[in-house]
Amino acid sequence: QTAGERVPRVHPVSGDHAGARGPIPGGPSTRRRHHVKAPLHGTSSLWPRRARSVGLTSLELPANSIGDAGARALGSALATNTALRTLVLGSPYGGNYITPAGVVAIGRALETGCRLTTLRLDYNDIGVDGAIVLAKGLRTNTVLTDLGLAGNDIRSDGAKAIADGLRVNRGLTTLRLNENEIE
Repeated sequence: QTAGERVPRVHPVSGDHAGARGPIPGGPSTRRRHHVKAPLHGTSSLWPRRARSVGLTSLELPANSIGDAGARALGSALATNTALRTLVLGSPYGGNYITPAGVVAIGRALETGCRLTTLRLDYNDIGVDGAIVLAKGLRTNTVLTDLGLAGNDIRSDGAKAIADGLRVNRGLTTLRLNENEIE
């Protein structure tokens, strides 16, 4: 790199390339995308304002350690946000340390009509109690089609609660429950 020359950066969420003068023509994507680039540690007020202001449709925050406070902030925002369709808060590379206390607001948002079609909570710590909360939301939610709960230690009791929620839910088409010690 010489003085004054900028090396293209790749945005970790979108893969968009940005050089000194914006997107590189012919790069992976030159269309405009909306991203929340600030960390959510202690910035719970950022998400609701930013998400509503840009029409954010997809938010992926795997392995960011947002914890229960971040999950509660996101869940509260989901109750009023009609644009967001995909929320990813976990992956095999790490979750966000979300426990049943944090998933309550997300479950409540599912119950009251949030518009998410994909919710990935894989590899967090929601346990049986968190699965019960989400199952309650599944009973009334008709929009969610993809739910990822792998590696959450929901065990058999949590899986039974999810199954009960699915008895009336006709929207969910994909459910990931691997690595949950279900007997």
